[in-house]
Amino acid sequence: MSKDRWTTGRALLQAADPRMAKLVDAKPGLDPDLLFDGLPSDLWGALVLQVIGQQLSLAAAAAILKRLEALQGGRMPTPAELLATDAETLRGIGMSYAKAAYLHDLAARLEDGRLDLDRLRTLDDDAARTELIEVKGVGRFTAWAGCRSAPRRPGSCRPRRRPLPAC
Repeated sequence: MSKDRWTTGRALLQAADPRMAKLVDAKPGLDPDLLFDGLPSDLWGALVLQVIGQQLSLAAAAAILKRLEALQGGRMPTPAELLATDAETLRGIGMSYAKAAYLHDLAARLEDGRLDLDRLRTLDDDAARTELIEVKGVGRFTAWAGCRSAPRRPGSCRPRRRPLPAC
């Protein structure tokens, strides 16, 4: 039998907030990993999802992401492929023109070397965030969320003792 890796986390939530305690009590076997099944787990995919998901529900963002992946036969486009996808096509799958421009800027920076995913993976959250907010449409929260939702980054799962600074 495997150990439930979320036991400690659920206990911390229950102790920290009575409302969270009620939610955890209602679903004692809550597995946060299930929430992320099917979502990108690499840094590029996580950043794409975070840009798409700005001011949208996770369900809406996931639906748009699926349509984006369908343009490439069911896989996440590479930065070059995304850059080659025109704004009208991206608009046709549910993205706003602004988000299409933001993703084009992200992809362009990756393609021309102004941004390097391998380098970002080696940076701590603050340094990665500093580089990412140079991308059009990527603010501190989008950068933070992209870093936090992409495992395999040093420090990306550190618990915070204080809330995220205001954006």
